[in-house]
Amino acid sequence: MSTAPIDPPTWTRSTWFKWSWLWVTAAVVAQSLSYHCRSLPTTAAGYSARGRSDYDSGLYEDAVANLSKAIERRPDDVHSYILRGESYAKLHDFASAMRDIEKAETLQPGLDKAHAAGGDVRVAKWDADGAIREYSLALEADPSYGRCYLERGKLLYDARKWDEAAADFRRGAEMLVEGSQVSSQLFLWMTRARAGEAMGATRELVDVVKSKRVAGTFFFRMCARFLNGEMDEPTWLQTAVRIKADDADEDELKAETYYVAAVKRLAFGDEAGAVPLLQEVLDTGAEGSYAYDRARVDLEDLLLGFRTGPIDDPEAGPTVVSAPVGDHAIEGAVSPGSRISAIDGEAATVDAFVEFLAAADPGSTVELTIQREDRPEATVTVPLRPVASAPTR
Repeated sequence: MSTAPIDPPTWTRSTWFKWSWLWVTAAVVAQSLSYHCRSLPTTAAGYSARGRSDYDSGLYEDAVANLSKAIERRPDDVHSYILRGESYAKLHDFASAMRDIEKAETLQPGLDKAHAAGGDVRVAKWDADGAIREYSLALEADPSYGRCYLERGKLLYDARKWDEAAADFRRGAEMLVEGSQVSSQLFLWMTRARAGEAMGATRELVDVVKSKRVAGTFFFRMCARFLNGEMDEPTWLQTAVRIKADDADEDELKAETYYVAAVKRLAFGDEAGAVPLLQEVLDTGAEGSYAYDRARVDLEDLLLGFRTGPIDDPEAGPTVVSAPVGDHAIEGAVSPGSRISAIDGEAATVDAFVEFLAAADPGSTVELTIQREDRPEATVTVPLRPVASAPTR
């Protein structure tokens, strides 16, 4: 057997082959250097990218620091101002958040993303009217901005402006995709149901599921079955909370499950049956989910007749953000801008107030200590409203 070395093909020893590898290697190195130079934290783009990463990771203080450095290097960086404003809002520094959003709007008037961010910040500080105005401006700038229809619709839903909310959710369902599209369809059902159109709303939802116009999840399909009467409430509550989904954690799914059941009861006038379901939503602790936020609003409306929200410091107690409706005994003491400092003699934080709502008994009373800048602190006995009962269909 011959032991002579095997010659490689002639083309692998050609000048073209050798130089081609050099060119490929040089191109890869150049592209890598270009990418790393753009993302180095010493550049405005680098700091901005790092700020975005920090924000997405929930590191809001780090996001503020990096975005501030990006703005130092590029004072006209509109998007860094927007993101820093949203980061400040997450830290409950609403004054700084609004300064950044307003700066972005000044740098680029009519920018849809700036107005959308302004809406987000105002939602965080429970300024519903201001948020609706900002989302409307964003939609004037870009009528196809689907997320703004969804967010504005939620605020209109909380304000019980059913027709306007339904119109927004319908537009959102047309423009959004996947999870957000499902949210719009569920909100559309809830809005129509609360407006007294439960049967028609359910038929529409079932039709959407059957026609597969929405890329619905298993949760969405089961929800349609429950609302259509194909599944009773105990089965819905036991089965749906065990569903696992890639785009939602277990607490959020549980909150949504109980909230859908509560709205179905409210749609048929069964407030007494809805209250414990709404309280179960708060017990999940799924803060920030649509179900959690809506359940809090519903419980305040049902039991108190006024709404609260964290304005600047969540540790200092909730602040009243709407005037009491229908109870003249507390109108003088509880008014917009009042801060609740104690509940039945115990210090009130925002979390403590949510715990109170989650355990409150309709028809009982609660003592709230109220602080206002223009008058002495006062303790007021607030009667919790009785709730109506009706059979669930």
